[in-house]
Amino acid sequence: MRRFHRGSGLYLRRSAWARLLLAVLFLILAAFWVNSRLEPVVEDLTVNEARARAVQVISAAVEESLAGQDQPAASMVDIQYKETGEIASLSTDMAEMNSLKASLLADVQEELGESVHIDLGVPIGTLLGGGLLHGRGPEVPLRITLSGNIEADFESEFTSAGINQTQHIVNLRIRTTIYTFLAGKQGSAEVETTVPVAETVIVGEVPQMMASLQSK
Repeated sequence: MRRFHRGSGLYLRRSAWARLLLAVLFLILAAFWVNSRLEPVVEDLTVNEARARAVQVISAAVEESLAGQDQPAASMVDIQYKETGEIASLSTDMAEMNSLKASLLADVQEELGESVHIDLGVPIGTLLGGGLLHGRGPEVPLRITLSGNIEADFESEFTSAGINQTQHIVNLRIRTTIYTFLAGKQGSAEVETTVPVAETVIVGEVPQMMASLQSK
């Protein structure tokens, strides 16, 4: 009876170790599965949030810089009319426009260069995916750091402003690459946004040859 009791105890201990090993293996496999589900979702979330924040920072920096300019951007666009009232020419002060662009880009670069942080709280159900779990569960903290170099060009846009009137808008199209860092993982996203810097209402028909304006 004693030998049988000892063998039974050994069997129970081995069985306990086997169950523990299976539990550990299950947890490891579950961790890999969760990571495989989380990684692409987190990457997409990171890129989207980084892009949205970059556009917000760029737009705010441009608007603040424009407000502080001594010369309004609209005054850099010169429209000449013929005696008949027709538009003879539409030109820009390229030196002033390029100076304005350099000033705007410097302000935007300064904003982006200050290690803009994004702190997020994302429900774990959203990270796991699935409509039933979306927005549910405790929040997982995420931090994103933005930095990037920028380039820009002026572009013109002509839109109808009423009878025999055209609105001429000078836009600054800004492009940048945003780099994100999250839990040791690095990602990047191309960001492009357009910010209006000058608006002028033109009375009279705008010749087709004038309906384009670019400065680099």
